[in-house]
Amino acid sequence: MEKLNKEDDTLIHISHRHLLHLTDIPSGDTAPPYCHACRFPCTSSIYQCAPCRYVLHPSCARFARTIRHPSHPEHDLSLRLTPAGDYGCHLCRACRHIGYSWSFRCDPCAFDLHLPCAALPEAATAPAHRHRLTLTYEDPRRGMGSFDFCAVCRKGYSTARWFYACRECGVGGHVGCVVPDTPLRDEYAALDKEQAAVANAATWPEAPVPESQQLEELLNEQRIEIARMELGAGGLLPLFAKACED
Repeated sequence: MEKLNKEDDTLIHISHRHLLHLTDIPSGDTAPPYCHACRFPCTSSIYQCAPCRYVLHPSCARFARTIRHPSHPEHDLSLRLTPAGDYGCHLCRACRHIGYSWSFRCDPCAFDLHLPCAALPEAATAPAHRHRLTLTYEDPRRGMGSFDFCAVCRKGYSTARWFYACRECGVGGHVGCVVPDTPLRDEYAALDKEQAAVANAATWPEAPVPESQQLEELLNEQRIEIARMELGAGGLLPLFAKACED
């Protein structure tokens, strides 16, 4: 943000050469405009330059040019209006999706965050859980194949991305389930192709099987295996030997 005038709701922003005016989006059937900062649709008020059709979310327009984020406490993150690197994009360390829009970046560490990811609250409440949930940046099981079950929607989520966790109960939740108004809700719910099959099949785990039932199932499996071995030794092998003699 460069200069905000609260009297006439105007803004001078470093990203555009003209004055931006705070405007309510008219209701109707027309498609909502997309924010030039985060590339997500605007649903309520916007800062806009009407002649240029330049639009910013108020939250995106009011970001400071430098922030210190708890996910990267070593260095400040600077607002970048264009992606760094040779490919014209960046990898967000929060949602693990490629970004082509503005980001907060640490150049020495090549650390990038989408603006909506950087704006996620550090703690939030979910209607399905009685404790406050804390935004978790790193997980001991972190990896593209690690999953857990969301306490809100009861479907699988990847711990390779940021998620919310209850420090008292040990359960977690999708970012989009705990903060449903985040523009990146769908991005956090969408997993990579190799994870999709696992995620779609993931359901809330059932009650643990009683120990006696587990033991009975194990014994049945062993009985079946022993019978299969006996069939091979006493039935199939002699038949095979006789076939060879013939």
